[in-house]
Amino acid sequence: MLRMGKTGKAFIKCLGPILFLVLALRAVDTRAAWELLRGVRWDLSVLSLLFFPWLTWVHALRWWMVGRLVGMNSTLKRLFQVYYAGWFLGFLPPGGVALLAKILYLKRDGEPVGRTSVSLGVDKLFDLISTAVFAIYGLFYFQGRILRGEGMWLGLAACALMSVILLLKGKWFWDKVRDTVDNYVGRLGTKAKDLFLQSDEAVGTLWERMRPWDFMRLAMVSLCLELSRATVFFVLAKALGLDISVPFAFACRALLGVVQLAPVTVGGLGTREAVLILTFPLAGLSREAAVALGFLSFLWNMIFHLSGVASWLKEPISYKRGMRTQNGG
Repeated sequence: MLRMGKTGKAFIKCLGPILFLVLALRAVDTRAAWELLRGVRWDLSVLSLLFFPWLTWVHALRWWMVGRLVGMNSTLKRLFQVYYAGWFLGFLPPGGVALLAKILYLKRDGEPVGRTSVSLGVDKLFDLISTAVFAIYGLFYFQGRILRGEGMWLGLAACALMSVILLLKGKWFWDKVRDTVDNYVGRLGTKAKDLFLQSDEAVGTLWERMRPWDFMRLAMVSLCLELSRATVFFVLAKALGLDISVPFAFACRALLGVVQLAPVTVGGLGTREAVLILTFPLAGLSREAAVALGFLSFLWNMIFHLSGVASWLKEPISYKRGMRTQNGG
């Protein structure tokens, strides 16, 4: 089977930055966009930075709530520390190590790998659910404005198509996931058999303890995350002096959440600006404003990730050394 190597993945990650350069150099007036960035209000920019601990805490709270349901013993404070450190490590090259870092941190604490993996998987699932639900708001908002009213139906059709594919190819996907996890966990020094036993036990505990109210609480926390991210987007827009309404800002952020799921960029650079260039003219805002806000959001996102270095310095961990340690006993 054809597998994509590190070079191929790195090339795909470069598509977003390349798109950003094309948009900045060809589609907009770069000087006008730069003037907007130069005039940014620092008081509102600093205010947006105050969301860092809040967003991390809400993320950790949801993970802790899921952890209670699967039988984890880690405290909310501990998960906050681990999440913040993983947030930092996940931004460094090579990307995608945040998950592994969290597993290694909690394995130090005695949490079984399978149990931690299930908790992270369920946590990510609620992230995807809230992103999809929030995206529906964005599609409703822009219904009749984008693609001449076909935006909503296009989104629903895509969801329906994905559902059919999952129904027809669900077993194939699951087998591929198990094979991938088998190889992945082998690097951690954990036998796949032990992992799946731990995972099955955690899933059983989850189903036993999960109640409708628990699901609703997790959904509400996830929605709080989406609203908080949208609020940051609105504050950054105001920092640039843009005349933007709250509903419009939230609708834009809802679409951005879906687009940024595609692993074709770093920090949403390029894809974010492409969406904003499409939506901003609908509110009488320029393409230059779209690129300026997109780039400011990228800087905010980068600083957000890098702020986790404080948590990592308190308890440094190297995922490569951690894997060697586990493999070596």
